Amino acid sequence: MVNDNGEKSTLAERLKDKGLSFDAPTGGPVSLGDIPSGQGHAALAAGGTLGFKEKTAKLLDSGHVPLGTSEVECRQPFTPLASQGKKALEKEHAKKAESEKDLLENIRKTLHRWVQECLARDEKSQKMAEKGRLCCRIQAPWSEGLHQMVKGLVTGYGGRLVVEGQKEGQADSKPAWLARNEKWIIAFDAAAFESYAKKHPEVVDPTESRFREFIKTFISSVEIERMTLGGLKEALEKRFGPLRPTLLGRCPSMAKEEVEARQLRDSKRGSKQQKEEPKIRKTKEEEHRVMILDVKDVEWANATLAPMGLSKDHQPVVRAPASLAGPILSALRNVDAIPHFRETLKTSTLGRTVNAFRSHQNPEISKLAKELVSSWKKVLQRGPSPETRQIRKDNKRRERDEARAEEEEAAKRARGDQPEIKSCTCVWSPSGDRPS
Repeated sequence: MVNDNGEKSTLAERLKDKGLSFDAPTGGPVSLGDIPSGQGHAALAAGGTLGFKEKTAKLLDSGHVPLGTSEVECRQPFTPLASQGKKALEKEHAKKAESEKDLLENIRKTLHRWVQECLARDEKSQKMAEKGRLCCRIQAPWSEGLHQMVKGLVTGYGGRLVVEGQKEGQADSKPAWLARNEKWIIAFDAAAFESYAKKHPEVVDPTESRFREFIKTFISSVEIERMTLGGLKEALEKRFGPLRPTLLGRCPSMAKEEVEARQLRDSKRGSKQQKEEPKIRKTKEEEHRVMILDVKDVEWANATLAPMGLSKDHQPVVRAPASLAGPILSALRNVDAIPHFRETLKTSTLGRTVNAFRSHQNPEISKLAKELVSSWKKVLQRGPSPETRQIRKDNKRRERDEARAEEEEAAKRARGDQPEIKSCTCVWSPSGDRPS
């Protein structure tokens, strides 16, 4: 081997460079063939000192020691947890509790979205009317602690929890130590849905202020020329979850207001850069304020007060929580001036829905409902407004004219008459001008 100076180095020099000190060998360089195998260990056993050859032999004799697992490590996986000590037991219990907590949180989110979807979809409401309850299936690794937590969560809202394939009240036949994924069935009736909505009003509808604020933010962040209502509705459901069609039906008017407001701001800004308006934190009353301006808003109010419709006895299957019902009933006091409200009141279930809130436990909501029912009775008694009467007359006259024209056309086709051609008479003037 050649060192840095270009000279050949011996084995002793190379070992010395690595921190190993040996006595200077006699008789010149030593080759590996000159060192008998096992000589280093033999010299140590005799109590002698190791010379250069013996030390080198020791290095050569100490071969690679294979990696392995000690006897204690081999025995530990098969040792009962209780025998590994108190700390190991506490660590395992803490790990298990943390895992169950994460699983419970995921189950809570799944339950929340399922309830929101049941209140938003018409097919779920129809199924609820047929069977009287709706079911949701969840799956998670089984543990007795998780089972008790899920059971407490569901029964807290008045629902029922059953392990799939097992009758209610039946004991678990599978051993608790067996690792498995278990499926639970959660069943909610109308009372359970109403109890859940009372604790989580956002499953019925987001507050109008948050809904409008999101539309404003969405419109300010996109190009107006490329914006579509479909994209807006998709973004709303991505933000708030499943939404009812009546709420999405209010999007066009709200979006139109925000687009006009943005264009007005842009026109005022011009070339000057203005500072953004500081955000003012809204009060609780402003947060839940509701605006009802047209028939679409009236339809939304009716659907929100009774998210799953009315039962056969004209009572809401699920009543909206007081935090949503109060602002809506308060806003309905000023709907008399809305065009065609009287016709909407006669053809919709709004009157029956509001009438059901007269017996509400909240005295303020009960009072608002009674006032509305009394006011709307007067609206129906005094008859339609002059504008509505004129519109009805015009519609009837148009329908009558169209019907008469269709009858005349059908009679002509039945007689086989040709299209009528008007005759003209040519009159020549004495001056020889062209006929007229």
